[in-house]
Amino acid sequence: MILKLEMPPVNRIVSGGQIIKWHKKEGDWVNYGDLLVDVHGELTEEFKQESRRPGPYPFGIVSSDRGTLKAIRAVEGSRHAEGALLAVLESSGTPSDPVDDASLESASRFRVTVNLSNH
Repeated sequence: MILKLEMPPVNRIVSGGQIIKWHKKEGDWVNYGDLLVDVHGELTEEFKQESRRPGPYPFGIVSSDRGTLKAIRAVEGSRHAEGALLAVLESSGTPSDPVDDASLESASRFRVTVNLSNH
């Protein structure tokens, strides 16, 4: 089954982020708890004005699921809003056909958590 890894919601002060470093590459197996990617979160304009903190807000995206990293769609250095497609994974089982837009429309989300520590 094809799964989408999307930019997760972090909290009310972050509206997306810049991909800093992928810790997995295409074809790698992903386990529960694996750090997938480091992100510098983009602070909302409202929070920047309230706190006078320009950013960034670093965090890691950690796997809460498992499967094979099939395709990375967000390259290092690129910026993405919350909900943007970052990567495509395949859950354990039989290999699927190549990923196309139609298969992504019906794909479930790959479960992740946001790690704010050590960043």
